[in-house]
Amino acid sequence: MTKFRLRPSSNYLHEASISDLYTLIQKWKSDINFYKIELDFLKKLIEEHFILLTKNDPIEMINDLLNKINNELGVCNEFSTRIKAQMEKAMLLTENAASTDEKAFRNENSELEDDIVKFKKGEQILKGFIFEEMHGVISSLQLSAPK
Repeated sequence: MTKFRLRPSSNYLHEASISDLYTLIQKWKSDINFYKIELDFLKKLIEEHFILLTKNDPIEMINDLLNKINNELGVCNEFSTRIKAQMEKAMLLTENAASTDEKAFRNENSELEDDIVKFKKGEQILKGFIFEEMHGVISSLQLSAPK
């Protein structure tokens, strides 16, 4: 479950066509947009249940979770900027191969993908922790609900 590679560990990013790389970059864009929505949801969930969460955990820990989510949202915004630049470079390469350095473009894609993989691993850990905390809140709500 910890295998997040989007491609086999090979030379795919250095051998694929620019069109195939553009399609891959579009997938990254979609993934990052989804993570932004997911992180926004988790942030709102924590804010909505802040008081209940502080019954079991210190306020500092809950604030730390919110800060981590905000940091992850910032990373998503940085990814969005990098992805946009890569999409523009791919279009330039498609139109005119001499207009930009194809080798640098491919290396940047490789770095971007590796960074996204690291982000996904960290995001999964953060999300798992938040889910555990929220499970405790929901369980306590169910126990205190009138029957």
